[in-house]
Amino acid sequence: MGIRGRPGRHAGGGAGLEGAVVSSLALGVSALILLPVGTLFASSIRVEVYGEPAYFSLSHFRFFFATPRMLRSLGNTLVLASGATALAGALGLALAWLHGRTNVPWRERLEVLSVVPFFLSPYVGAVAWSYLASPRTGLLNALARDLFGARGPVLNIYTRGGMVWVLAIFFTPLMYLFVVEALRRADPALEEAARVSGSSPWQTARRVTLRLATPGILSGALIVFVSSAGEFGVPLALGSPFGVETLTTQIYTLTQGYEVDYNRAAAVAVVLAWLTILLIFVQRRLVQRGSFVTVTGKGYRPALLDLGRARPLALLLNLTYILVAVVLPLAALALVSLSRVWTGRVDLGAATLANYAYLFRSGVARTGMAHSLILAGGGATLGVALGFAVAYLVHRRGGASAAAVDFITTIPVGFPGIVLAMGVLIAFLRTPLYGTLGLILLGYLVRFMPYGQRTVSSLLVSLSPELDQCSRVAGASWFGTLRRILVPLLKPGLLGAWLLLFILYLREFPISALLYKGGLEVLSVALWLFVENETAPRAAALALVQVAILLVLVALVRRVVGIEKLTA
Repeated sequence: MGIRGRPGRHAGGGAGLEGAVVSSLALGVSALILLPVGTLFASSIRVEVYGEPAYFSLSHFRFFFATPRMLRSLGNTLVLASGATALAGALGLALAWLHGRTNVPWRERLEVLSVVPFFLSPYVGAVAWSYLASPRTGLLNALARDLFGARGPVLNIYTRGGMVWVLAIFFTPLMYLFVVEALRRADPALEEAARVSGSSPWQTARRVTLRLATPGILSGALIVFVSSAGEFGVPLALGSPFGVETLTTQIYTLTQGYEVDYNRAAAVAVVLAWLTILLIFVQRRLVQRGSFVTVTGKGYRPALLDLGRARPLALLLNLTYILVAVVLPLAALALVSLSRVWTGRVDLGAATLANYAYLFRSGVARTGMAHSLILAGGGATLGVALGFAVAYLVHRRGGASAAAVDFITTIPVGFPGIVLAMGVLIAFLRTPLYGTLGLILLGYLVRFMPYGQRTVSSLLVSLSPELDQCSRVAGASWFGTLRRILVPLLKPGLLGAWLLLFILYLREFPISALLYKGGLEVLSVALWLFVENETAPRAAALALVQVAILLVLVALVRRVVGIEKLTA
């Protein structure tokens, strides 16, 4: 029950200021998201011919479905996203079950290491695996030739299977994060009832535990599919050089060169957007059909399943995932970065730090790092401020407008980053923002708005409104209440949200690649340019610098907010 009483002398004016500030920010956030999305859909049906009036038509979509190249790209996108979702889903579900419901050894330490790929760029992962499994200079292929006498390449990462592999191991943590908390909160009484009925532990896990985790599983699978379908870096690094195009690479191609066609690129982006919207609809219908109550009013602590003799096998599974998703890629980057010339074989006697020294002489590398730090620092601050405004509107003021804003800020979750970037590009193409860092920042804010807002919201709902009311009754203004009560109490969560956004901005590649112009490179774009134009050792050195920065920030996120809060 809230505290009743006469408002303080500042309450009346404070209420007006509160409404004006929060409503203005929420309206700005809504426009920030709806403008690019609306512009994207409008541009997809707009036809512009030089010297003639523009008109609206479905001709761009007819072109898409009548062009074999586009249809192949759509097929490749579906194959890669489906394969990555299946493999990442299986791996993420297995890891979540091991950590959430079993007595697998070293569970807490393994959990931290298992989510590290979530924070690393899939493009960096693709580059690292190209050093590991390239047919000619891949480290693993060289070892197979030297140790086992293999005559041809054992592994070839430049295939659809190779792309599925990289996408899956780097998106496995997404599935894991969506499922693990649902498994931990499952009511053990339901499992005990299954055991009493004669089900074995494995049958109980399959028929009861995993069944109750269905909403989390479907949500995780949806996000993995959307992320895989919208991934640009992995197809760019492993597919495009060998003719395997996806919708994301086609979108990029249509916005570059002498025959730029933004409207046609928008149509391709809309096809990708409708694909994800359809999946969201199917996922929600599947969840609504069943009952998945896992938390009741009774207190309980779910019992851990004793794996018995299977404990070493479970540990081996988890360690194998960490090996292929974390250890091998980082080791490959380190070994290549210390080489003078990369041939696939390691020569520690000729190791050198010259490649790292070159980064300080390279204008592209220095510019990329500086711009990324500026955008990540300033953008994270702005993103947290906007996220706090939306969270405050939703959880403190309420009402129909708050519900509408809450819905609008979830829209970017269902759109791949490059689709939203396409909308931002077209919406601001003829404004002073075009060709500036501000446009890249805008793309980041639109894409990752839900992450900052949800992180703040998860903590704001835990604070009773009575704290605000007591402060206001005592005579404090709205701004004073924020400064002295809410912000200090939310400080760890706000810092955690800031660190999370900093990481996401620093590693983002698709948005950066589509929106940057020469001289405005960020770190991920600088790495791409290094891969294309510099030697492999120099590119590996820059990639490892990015990874080192990200891993330090990951440690801070875990310490401040906790890994498990990422899906709040």
